[in-house]
Amino acid sequence: MAYLVIKKDNQVLQEYQLNSEMEHSAGRSKDCNIHLDEATVSRQHLKIFFRDNAWHVQTLSKYSPIYLNNEPVDYSQLKNKDTIKIANYTFTFFNENAESTVKPDSITTSLPKEDSYGLTGETPTPLLETEAQEERTSEDDSFDEKTFVPESASNEWSIGIPYIIVRTPDADNKTLRLEGDYWVIGRDEMCDILVDDAKSSREHCEIYKKNSSYYIQDKGSSNGTLLNGNKINFKKEYSLKSGDNIQIGQAILTFEIRDPNFKDKLSLLPAEAEPILTENVYQAPVMYTDTERKVVKIKPKKSKNSMFYAILGILVCVLFYGLTQEDTQNTEMASSQTNNTLTPTNTSPIDSLAPDQKEYVEKTYVLAQNLYKQGKYELAIIEVEKIHSMVPEYKDTKDILKYSKVAIDTLMEQQEIKRQEDEQIKLAQKVNDMIDNCDQSYRGHMNSSVLDQCLASVEELDPENIRISQLRILANQNDAQKEALIAQKEAYKSQVNRRKALYDKANTLKKSGKILDAISAHNRNIASTLPDPENLESKSKQEIQALQKQIQEDMKRYSSEAEAAYNDKNYKVAIRKLEDAIKLNPQDADIKSQHAKYSKELFSIVKALYGDSVLEENLGNIESAKEKWKKIQSLDVEYGEYFKKSKTKLKKYGS
Repeated sequence: MAYLVIKKDNQVLQEYQLNSEMEHSAGRSKDCNIHLDEATVSRQHLKIFFRDNAWHVQTLSKYSPIYLNNEPVDYSQLKNKDTIKIANYTFTFFNENAESTVKPDSITTSLPKEDSYGLTGETPTPLLETEAQEERTSEDDSFDEKTFVPESASNEWSIGIPYIIVRTPDADNKTLRLEGDYWVIGRDEMCDILVDDAKSSREHCEIYKKNSSYYIQDKGSSNGTLLNGNKINFKKEYSLKSGDNIQIGQAILTFEIRDPNFKDKLSLLPAEAEPILTENVYQAPVMYTDTERKVVKIKPKKSKNSMFYAILGILVCVLFYGLTQEDTQNTEMASSQTNNTLTPTNTSPIDSLAPDQKEYVEKTYVLAQNLYKQGKYELAIIEVEKIHSMVPEYKDTKDILKYSKVAIDTLMEQQEIKRQEDEQIKLAQKVNDMIDNCDQSYRGHMNSSVLDQCLASVEELDPENIRISQLRILANQNDAQKEALIAQKEAYKSQVNRRKALYDKANTLKKSGKILDAISAHNRNIASTLPDPENLESKSKQEIQALQKQIQEDMKRYSSEAEAAYNDKNYKVAIRKLEDAIKLNPQDADIKSQHAKYSKELFSIVKALYGDSVLEENLGNIESAKEKWKKIQSLDVEYGEYFKKSKTKLKKYGS
């Protein structure tokens, strides 16, 4: 039995049974057997079919290749546990007739686990999923060297579970649960963490786990990587802590270590504090120390009033989140100290207190937390000062004190802003009344000198008022009309030049031999609504007819040359000629069918020859084997499977 396990963004969507009596198509069209809802997928992207006692995959898209085991292919035979990549979709091929220790039931183990935090919101997406792999022992790859795969990493670490929160200006936030030990971040669809930003390189940076700690390293990106606002050096690793921000272009990636025992720890807090904490725990930004940068804001500017409430809300959320992260951060510090990555610190001052004093400090701390959450900042400060009278610092009391004072200052500033806004409203009303008088009194004989006399006192109060500018425009209406006519002529001239640029670009592409691109450029000129005094639209139509005729002649010539080479058993030349023809007209089904036929015959020839060569090698007839490998090199195309294998064998024996 053969079947596909289909995933999107590494989440299992379905298990699709394959029928050897039919062809299975996949693409964006609803008529496909496997419907892929993705704009970058072609309507008919690929097909999977059973032929010659084996399963095969073939691309149907003329724009986008398929990736078989991370290698671009047009056509290939499938082996057990092969992976096919299309955009964000991954097909894993399983054939129970092939020998494998991986059971179909094990597929379900890759499904995302229930969020250990018990939240009912967004489910973290597993990025990396490891599956057991064995040596391939099927007939098709019996000549390959053994492949060894390291054991999969555990999903749970002693320091907590790592997550990445991706924030971009034009998309919703995305929370990703990291599984494994190594993740690549970049713009390429093959990356573990996809960052679709113009300043993101294909492989921008990497995060990896080493000795129970996490590190980030830039991979030589064009625009660099910021860690907490500071640019990191290429080829130098930097330690990551929970709450660190990674910036790539306008994308912000927040790294977090979450505590799987978070709910159990909540039970230790007073009952009145738990609902507030569970409600806000992952909706707020991370608390930062004084030496760290905060998240770069990438949202549009707001009014002073809304900005104040945004700042105030962030202050509250920041402390909420910082409090819930304390246990995780303590666990990180303990793990780091175990691995000698930090210098041991002195005993905490709280340890010197008596048990009843410790209990008093903890209760006062919880009270200060609740007062801060309720917006009672003065009372929160009083409770924190009680704690500091006994110990110089406790948990994040310094942050509570700091942000409470900031909140009080912000409230006072808001009151001052409100007073200034009221004064501005009164002034604006006075200015409007004065402008209304000027408008009514002087509309009939408006000119610059009269307008200046009327608006002199208004400009002293509000020189930037837009209505003053509007009245001056009325006074100079004749001059404005003349300027408008000149501007219209310039705009028309610019549009004519743009039309000519479209036509010239098409001719340039034709001269460089890019026939299809030239036709597309001429079509854009034809579809353009720009002025066409030189009748360039008609010229483009004539050029398209000539180019299409040239394509037909070239296609006929390539097909004839390919057939002649095929009759001479020169498969490599025949296939290259057909590939040249496909470049001219990717939609020609006959040429593609002819290409598939020649490729299949060549594949069978070199496969048999490679099998004989490996047999000679095993018998110790190295020179005979080398001759067969050299023959494969001369027969097969450079991207052919057995061309590459024979090249590797020759290199192994110094040829």
